Amino acid sequence: MSQQLYFCLSEQELAEQEAKVRDELGLILLNDLSPTEKPVQCKSLVDHTDGQLMRSYHLVMPENLDCVVMRYIPNRNIWTVDALKSPTIAVTTPLISGKLLRKGRFIYIDKYYSEDGSLVKKSNDVKVWVGKIYKGFKKTLTKRGAIYFGNDAISILDSGGELDWQ
Repeated sequence: MSQQLYFCLSEQELAEQEAKVRDELGLILLNDLSPTEKPVQCKSLVDHTDGQLMRSYHLVMPENLDCVVMRYIPNRNIWTVDALKSPTIAVTTPLISGKLLRKGRFIYIDKYYSEDGSLVKKSNDVKVWVGKIYKGFKKTLTKRGAIYFGNDAISILDSGGELDWQ
């Protein structure tokens, strides 16, 4: 089972929201990809690596960093965070380009079936932390339908902007 939160914010709003949640709850940002079996920590959800905005991250509690499971992708010769087995929130960041808005998403998977078919549930501490992260993000945003918007995104939508559902 998973918990999802869709949102649309400008880069500045995303950085501000991230800072608030980081200050209140503590979190470590991880890049989705790594050249080794160790996760790579990031500075920000609006990190521009090699001049391009990264879009896939994971949030993890500092005390759970050692519990992050990495999965090797042989045809790309790279490692990725295994969101199914890790105590993380997978994040796809939103993107605003002119009048086109692409929503972002948080997704947390709280239980899954292991290779032997048994149900594995993630710890209650992680579930509580995830709830606080979601609540902290939603606190200052405006909900329209199933998506939470920042003021910049609302201004663009209200002036003829288009929401891309990808």
